[in-house]
Amino acid sequence: MNAMLGVGMLAVSALFFTWVYGQFRRPHPKVWTQGDLGGVSITLTLVILTMFGVFHLGAFLFNLGSETRWLEIAVVAGGGLFAVFGERRSPSRR
Repeated sequence: MNAMLGVGMLAVSALFFTWVYGQFRRPHPKVWTQGDLGGVSITLTLVILTMFGVFHLGAFLFNLGSETRWLEIAVVAGGGLFAVFGERRSPSRR
């Protein structure tokens, strides 16, 4: 369970970063990207998601057992990787 939570949180943080990066780098960015509050809030959210994801992966590595569900972990990790790298190949929206 810790592995799925860790991989899921890291995948969500990667997807969130990809979306936010696109929002900040638009030719005409939205108003919420211009202020300090938006940047600080997004940074804190990304740090917290990444921290908890790494924590859960570490807890998983310290508690390996026979009940480890490798297939489910692989599906979550593969879905996260596909979502992150598949998004980069899609044409940019204007």
